[in-house]
Amino acid sequence: MLVNRFSALSIEEINYAFQIDRHGYHGEPTAHYQLFNAEYAAIVMNKYIKWRQEIRNTPQRSGAIKSKQNIEVTMTEDDKRILTKSEVIRKFNDYKYSPSKLKNSLRLKELLIFLELLPKYEDISEVDKASVREKAIASIEKKRYHQYPSENKRQREKTLNSQKTIVAECWMIIVSEFFDSLIDKNQHISALLKHIPDEE
Repeated sequence: MLVNRFSALSIEEINYAFQIDRHGYHGEPTAHYQLFNAEYAAIVMNKYIKWRQEIRNTPQRSGAIKSKQNIEVTMTEDDKRILTKSEVIRKFNDYKYSPSKLKNSLRLKELLIFLELLPKYEDISEVDKASVREKAIASIEKKRYHQYPSENKRQREKTLNSQKTIVAECWMIIVSEFFDSLIDKNQHISALLKHIPDEE
């Protein structure tokens, strides 16, 4: 039951969940009464998932969040790296089985850049930038002529013509091509992440 309920968590995340619970990152450490059972594990995992969601939803994450007891908890670079790796693995698995699930490519590209698996925009050659931009515009044009209700036509045209849409589409293509290259080589992203240490 636990395996199904928490299948989205990587081994690193599960280990990390117990570590931060023992250190009281999200309030009082969970009492285990010298028993390690499914109930105890489920409580720790649920606290971790809620804590992780709070971190993701914290705008302009500076590395510090407030716990339930208003004690400031600072995320170290090591903490960020562990969370980032597990999120990238989850996104890769989602993409592998359903490429249409790749929606928030801007967040994913930030994670991949943080792990140095993708180059920063300024490090991409002008030729590659132009090529990706052409593909993005072609993709947007294709969406433009897709069937949609006429009352949404004006709003859709405005959205498709915005610079923000073009940039998002460019990163969608870059991330998709990166994932596709791994899938074509029958390589899982976790193999690349093993070479990136959790600690600096």
